[in-house]
Amino acid sequence: MLNRHGNPVCGTGRCVIDIHGEVMCSASPRGSAALDRYSKAVCTAGCATATANACTPLK
Repeated sequence: MLNRHGNPVCGTGRCVIDIHGEVMCSASPRGSAALDRYSKAVCTAGCATATANACTPLK
């Protein structure tokens, strides 16, 4: 996904953009991420902020 500055960021599991514009991802591989009714991220095994270091090149 792209963060609010347009830079690509990744996480361990699925990712969503929360109410503050942060990309939040599941801490579990193949884990789920969703927004609750207040647009806060909720994730399998907890949420972690996505980073550029977590991205791998596509083959």
